[in-house]
Amino acid sequence: AALAAQPLRPAAAKADKPGAPKQQPPKTALEGLKTELGTPEPDANDLAGGREHAARSFEAKLGIMSAVPAALTAFTEGAFHPLAKVQTPPPAQAGDDGGGPTNSRPVKFNGENFPSVAFRPNEPVEAHLVRAIESSRESIQIALYEFSSRGILKALLAAKKRGVKLEVILCDTNVNPRNAPDASYKRYRSEQIWALIRHGVDVTVLGSPTKNGINHHKFAVFDGKMAEYGSYNWTYTSERNHYENVIFTADAGRVKAYKAAWKHLRALSVSVAESATKQWTLDIPPPPSDAKKRISFNGAKLPAWIFNPGDLFEDSIAAAIDASQVSVDAAAFVLTSRKMLDALDRAIKRGVKVRVVADKSQSMNEHIQPFLGWLQHRGAQVRILSGPNGEESDFPLAEKMHNKYFIFDGKLVETGSGNPSKNAGVANFENA
Repeated sequence: AALAAQPLRPAAAKADKPGAPKQQPPKTALEGLKTELGTPEPDANDLAGGREHAARSFEAKLGIMSAVPAALTAFTEGAFHPLAKVQTPPPAQAGDDGGGPTNSRPVKFNGENFPSVAFRPNEPVEAHLVRAIESSRESIQIALYEFSSRGILKALLAAKKRGVKLEVILCDTNVNPRNAPDASYKRYRSEQIWALIRHGVDVTVLGSPTKNGINHHKFAVFDGKMAEYGSYNWTYTSERNHYENVIFTADAGRVKAYKAAWKHLRALSVSVAESATKQWTLDIPPPPSDAKKRISFNGAKLPAWIFNPGDLFEDSIAAAIDASQVSVDAAAFVLTSRKMLDALDRAIKRGVKVRVVADKSQSMNEHIQPFLGWLQHRGAQVRILSGPNGEESDFPLAEKMHNKYFIFDGKLVETGSGNPSKNAGVANFENA
């Protein structure tokens, strides 16, 4: 008989013993990371049922089964980076209070060096982006979900003034925010988006590839020679309130792929004026594809980059998990992909160590917690983490662990804009 799914709730705090000092909540985000996800010990069937119930509610919301063209399932681009040249620091150097080493390699661009990988809050990502814009001589092509950085805006307008060809694709939901009549929180177009439009920057708008999808990209191509991408939205809160990561690369093949992806998105976008009343079609052509699975990992052939929507995002990460022999580590703002979760379960059963750091605010969501709770009770180590400022934040609601990456056996990494969710895979414009 089917059991009613019970939503998981945080475990109740244990009562203090008489005379014992009262326990204080963690003062910093990293102190909070020391505790595991607090969920009660459920019946195994109830927990599985809770995950199934949550998954079905997400799929019902997506409404994408008939919306994604069948051709999308044939994508062969992917999202994996070999880490053979990156050395993990010894334990004495691995402690990170927001200022630890990132072990990046220099990426040369127009006489400047950029880090191959940068993490917030370890170093100021905004400053690197400003420097990349200032170093550009010919063109900058950008695709963004959100934009609210004053420093980056200033650099972009200066680049336009000195003759750099500046082309920007923005998400319709942020250019034309729509609010329900009874919404308690009203969304507005940011002053930085307004400024781009007012100053005559070539801005186009990209709508939803599926009923509930978004343009979730956050990447740029500078002079056609260097690309930047990752979890980092070009916003005030990404720089000051989030754990984030970005990649800078001058690899010719990868830059070419991002140029092709940007061109594909541009062809689907429309002017700001047209976007205000645009009815976005759900019938879109597949993103550009390389058709080469360039990464070899423990006998598995994996694609080197992915552009969504399509099935390949979930399938490729699940394949990397299945190929892992020692460990799988994940930092996930949202983790709700059943394909990936089932692959993690298979990994645990064969003795692979699975560790997950999830965003604290998302972990408390009644629709997301069942996935994390299910994974924890299957044997994974699940920890939750808020933003870097902890309880001292001036804006606690903005504090997020916004990373989206996997590390497989300590030698292969996947990262990009896409959360490990079905929504990111088949409903959004994403990269990885």
